[in-house]
Amino acid sequence: MRVMQVVFGNPLNRCLVINMLEALREKSKGWFAIILLVFLALLVGLSGIQGYVVSSINNAVATVGEQQIDPTRFSRQWSRQTEQLRQQGLDEASIASIQRKREFLDRMIDQELLRQGADDAGMVPAMSSLQKQIAGIAGFQTNGQFDQALYLQVLAQNQLTEAEFLESLREDYQANAMPSSFFQSSIVTDAEIDEFVRLRDQTRDFNLFSVDTNDLPAPTPVSAADVKKYYDANKDKYLTDEQADFEYLRVMPSMLKPAEITEQLLKDRYQQLLTRFKTPETRQASHILIEVDGGASASPDAQKAASEKALAIAARARAGEDFAALARAESKDLGSAASGGDLGMLEKGVTQPAFESKLFSMQLNEVSDPVLTEDGYHVIKLIAIEAERGKSFEEARAELESEAAQEEVSRAYNQLTGKLIDSSQKDPLTLSGAAKELGLTLQRTGLIARQGGTDPITQNPEFLKVAFTDRILRDGQNSGLVKLGENDGLVLRIAVHKKAEPKALDLVKADIEMIIGNERRAAELKAKGDSLLKDLNSGKAFSETAQANGKTIENVLGAGRNSVNRAPELTADVFKAASPADKKARFLMSIQGQDRVSLVELLAVKDGDVKSVDQASRDSIRQQLKSERGAAEFFGLQKSLKAKTQIEVHEDRLADQ
Repeated sequence: MRVMQVVFGNPLNRCLVINMLEALREKSKGWFAIILLVFLALLVGLSGIQGYVVSSINNAVATVGEQQIDPTRFSRQWSRQTEQLRQQGLDEASIASIQRKREFLDRMIDQELLRQGADDAGMVPAMSSLQKQIAGIAGFQTNGQFDQALYLQVLAQNQLTEAEFLESLREDYQANAMPSSFFQSSIVTDAEIDEFVRLRDQTRDFNLFSVDTNDLPAPTPVSAADVKKYYDANKDKYLTDEQADFEYLRVMPSMLKPAEITEQLLKDRYQQLLTRFKTPETRQASHILIEVDGGASASPDAQKAASEKALAIAARARAGEDFAALARAESKDLGSAASGGDLGMLEKGVTQPAFESKLFSMQLNEVSDPVLTEDGYHVIKLIAIEAERGKSFEEARAELESEAAQEEVSRAYNQLTGKLIDSSQKDPLTLSGAAKELGLTLQRTGLIARQGGTDPITQNPEFLKVAFTDRILRDGQNSGLVKLGENDGLVLRIAVHKKAEPKALDLVKADIEMIIGNERRAAELKAKGDSLLKDLNSGKAFSETAQANGKTIENVLGAGRNSVNRAPELTADVFKAASPADKKARFLMSIQGQDRVSLVELLAVKDGDVKSVDQASRDSIRQQLKSERGAAEFFGLQKSLKAKTQIEVHEDRLADQ
């Protein structure tokens, strides 16, 4: 079969075989040749079909250009996102909604677009920079020093490999590199700062008076027919909570028989895990990086120049010059140069092979000859050595015993839950058989809503995520294993389902009457304001209009954009209005909520004084405008990347994530 895959899996090979078939057909005769031809033809046909099927399988939730966002990648990142959403207090129904998953997927697509854009622009971080970043993360340090064992432990807890973590750092760098370049490169002229000051510090003079719902005639009662009409059109706004009662069979540690942990078992575990109880040798290194002009495609002369410069620096360091000072002055590794080239404590497997080989062959305080890596030439100084350390059996005994006991509990738990799953799927519409077969007690939650109940089980996010799915509510099937916690899980099914339904009209009548009444009063108030504005624009005096409506005019002088003693809607409307023309007042109406309307007579507009702004303030304004412009240009880049990149989204596949 392997030979068949090699031969027929390649389109060129298939063509060669087809040609061979043609030759056999022309030159061979007899039953043997016929059988051989048929056999080979079937192989070609089947391999062609297989190749087509395999190449056409695409389960990605989205494709950005030629890069797929596969379900595994989405699920891993979505899992972390859901934890953050839960910490923010969001309910499970909201978290699990397709809309929220789609919003998160859109952000992943934007990140992928930026990564691809950064790739095209050559914005790729050096491996040494990523390693320096990892070594500087506090979560990977013990007593202020990078701890390789802790690093691997944290990655394992988060279900990440080293390669995946490095890739995530690289993606973060590339996603941020382009926005940073836009924000840093934006240019703001002095004329633009002047215009900003004139608008920001602009003041306006105006008169105003206001009318509210108290100035309207008494409201007309809302009729029963109007209430009924509104209710019929908006029933979906007045629904009872959907509720469900679930049966479940639960397995937890207290139900499992304690395991016997023998001394020999612990000793065997110690021997098996001996390397884990050893802390490998670590070395503190400082380095000076000399880059090669032209990078990977550098000329021999450029390589020679960089090598000679590195040799000269190494000689200076050996002659007694301060290595840290040399690093600050000469090193091109921006991540470590400022700290004198210090890379912290390193162990094997962290740095590039050539760097590591030299570092772990050096003597204390030795300065190396230049070491060539993909980043350039490194001059290395060995600062300190921490020898390998280890725990004895007695020192590790308590840890071994605890782990062995936990593993035995997990083994027994997995064995029992495996039987539970098998038994519950024999008859997927009931749990009674599984309860009887395994001797478990069938329990009920009582009626709960989608946001959960009051006990730990019905408040558990994993329980709610499964319980209110279509498979459970609509199809009535038994669930798979729902993990509530460590060695704690259950299988559930629906017992009673009460769908959301419209509340009785009598229960919501008062609310509807209030809504209709408020909407009518707001419409009447706006109509009154429109009528007054029409009178003013027709030539009626502002003072006369105010007096006719029993209102006192408020005169406002030098009002700024950030006035805090009046409604923000009023300030916004006043500053949106055009300046008065030919010294004639301009009239406008401002609506503030449902119960207040103001009529405004705009008298004068005065621009801010550019000369009154000192240099420090101008610098601050420049930075603000640069950020805003950089953001606008960056959003333009995003739009351009989306326009020129083919993006496919399979929203229907999000439901299973």
